[in-house]
Amino acid sequence: MGSSLRNFFSQSSSSSRASRSKTKRANKALPVSPTASIYSISTASSISNGPQTPGPASMNFGAFAMHQQPSPDMRGIIRTLQAQWRVLDPFSDHWISLDPRTSSVLEGQYQQQVPQVYLSKCGPLQQPCVIHFFNQDNKPLPPTPGVGASYQHVLQLGRDILRAEAPMWWYEDDMADGSKGMAAFSAKNQVRLEALSGDEDCAQFVMTDDAFYGAEMVVAKLIPTTEPYHPSQEEVRGFLYIHPRATEYPKKPLEQPLHVHPSFDMAPYYSLERSCSV
Repeated sequence: MGSSLRNFFSQSSSSSRASRSKTKRANKALPVSPTASIYSISTASSISNGPQTPGPASMNFGAFAMHQQPSPDMRGIIRTLQAQWRVLDPFSDHWISLDPRTSSVLEGQYQQQVPQVYLSKCGPLQQPCVIHFFNQDNKPLPPTPGVGASYQHVLQLGRDILRAEAPMWWYEDDMADGSKGMAAFSAKNQVRLEALSGDEDCAQFVMTDDAFYGAEMVVAKLIPTTEPYHPSQEEVRGFLYIHPRATEYPKKPLEQPLHVHPSFDMAPYYSLERSCSV
């Protein structure tokens, strides 16, 4: 009896030592570098122990990639000097700006040093008029002879009509024919750009303009300059960064929209009357 028990325990101990030696040999066979991570060690040790679980390297994150914001559209900011023409209103004694078409005609004739210009109407003066410019000696020209009843108003530059050069701010824009051109900022941004153009501390600011209604944000960055401005040249004074809106994906419609069954009449439920009080 004693000999059989000793044989049983000796066989059990020998089998346990054999299993431990196999485990040690299996662990030695696993290549582990000094810089191996905990995840790599656990993954390598689980190769022969059970089924693998897919790790981050085998997962596809394409569906979870975040939408990237599109790059902003950069355009130049240009400052020019534009001639402004104003006429004296004889009814209110106020100076009134002329429309762009009349101003363009007067400016063209003025640059060509034409002595006088005839207009069918000029601002608040809804009747034909003649406008006299100054000559080179800075003296007003005499009235034009032969001006009859057809030209009832005779205007003279410096007395009845004024010309002044005012700054005008533009941004680069694409024309309808595909060419590059310029478009003017709104009136409020004209004043803002001119006021901030000489301030080095406000060189960058967020702008709102009716022309950029579909943009997420518009950032204007001005370039401070101390050089004198030449009236006959355009001057690039900054850049405009137009950030477009992110793509809005349409909502998925319901596969089976909810609707009320035709046989279900709601009228009785709205016409109930209380017969007694609580």
